[in-house]
Amino acid sequence: MNASARVPRILAGAFCAALVTAALTALSGCGDLLFSSRKPGGTIETTNGLTARMVLPSGAPATNIKVFLLDEESWLANVKNGRSLYFDSAETNDSGTFNFKKFDSTHSANLFADVEGFACFIPKVSRTVLKDKWNNRINMAKKVGYMGNISDPAAQRIFLSGSSFSATVTAGHFEFRSVPQEAYTVVIERKLPDESLEYVLGSNVKLDQWQEGKPDTLVPQPKVFLPVEDFEDDLILNNMLTNTLSGGLWTVINDREFGGTTSISPSDASYGAWQTALTSAEGGTEHRRALHASYTTHNALTSPVYRDSKAGQDAPFAGVQMNIGKQNQHYKLLGMDSLTVAAGGNGELTVELVQQNPGTGVALQVVASQTFILGAWENLTVRPDSMRIHIGWFPENPETWGKELEEGGLPRYTAAPASWTEMGGMVTYIRFKGSKGTEFWLDDIRIYGRSLGEL
Repeated sequence: MNASARVPRILAGAFCAALVTAALTALSGCGDLLFSSRKPGGTIETTNGLTARMVLPSGAPATNIKVFLLDEESWLANVKNGRSLYFDSAETNDSGTFNFKKFDSTHSANLFADVEGFACFIPKVSRTVLKDKWNNRINMAKKVGYMGNISDPAAQRIFLSGSSFSATVTAGHFEFRSVPQEAYTVVIERKLPDESLEYVLGSNVKLDQWQEGKPDTLVPQPKVFLPVEDFEDDLILNNMLTNTLSGGLWTVINDREFGGTTSISPSDASYGAWQTALTSAEGGTEHRRALHASYTTHNALTSPVYRDSKAGQDAPFAGVQMNIGKQNQHYKLLGMDSLTVAAGGNGELTVELVQQNPGTGVALQVVASQTFILGAWENLTVRPDSMRIHIGWFPENPETWGKELEEGGLPRYTAAPASWTEMGGMVTYIRFKGSKGTEFWLDDIRIYGRSLGEL
């Protein structure tokens, strides 16, 4: 997906049930600070501390200012409960250097700082990100603003996901002031007839420093969709993490553990390998940033283990998979209209929605899949009524595991499911497996018919 480098822009998306006509205007450095925001990212790795130097646009150090870490993992829960979004802070010294001496490597955090008319925001901050992206020197940028209109009468507040920036909707109008320059996902708080609140995804918006030119106006999508992944950043975390589901880790898979000899590039989802795979896509300017995987297969799989545990997969394969959110946690996709992905390459691409080992002692794997023949770039559509269901492994007496299944978010099975509905639409992984070819490209993965609050 492409983002404008000149003016604030709302990218393709949907304000659930809301007809939005948003005129975006960058309001450089005006108004009061509402809360906070984001910047380029990476992954969290084990570390004992987090340190870097804050620098103003003039080149002078940003001295004696507060630097905050925001809780990315519990963002939506904290918003709903009115809790603080910050969980740690540090202060820069006379050279502009801050140091978080105890940095929890298992906790996904965003870094924010502001001083006068300047600010910075770095999502999924880590030592690797600060070194590779910033060279341990964070350049603060001028704040901007964003305003628009939304005609959904149920809309009460607009949030910039993962940050503490919010705006109240008044007579269909909302306005953010003094926002750090960055790309955000919009989340809408809606008040339902029973007085309860729901939180649904809106569009992505890219805010950068104002340059002369007419702001874009949003053309709303006709259906609600979750923007799962667009590969516009270097993260090995899908966009669902940004949209408040903790986790979302991408991994690389192949058939070697089942007796195959398939090789794949990227060989793993480490930061460097993944970044290399996110490259310029062939075949169209609308996919200038996509995931490219190349693979080589050497033999058909004959391993009994493979045949027993991977029913429905009858060819050597290589591919990538992502957790929708937290590992071993299942999310409810029942009711989705479809999953779409822009793809190209050769051979076949199998899209799998996987239910597996919910972490409560139950061992099972149930896979819903649909296979496509690849060629030139096209939008592939996975529909519930077109998916095959196959069982990898399943308990012999599932009725004795009813409590554990329910605690893991799965149906209380009495027999192996034979349909998407019987699976309850509960999914933990989404996999993309290439076979019978040499390469595939992926971009713009979306789930239609589900809102953030329904997962």
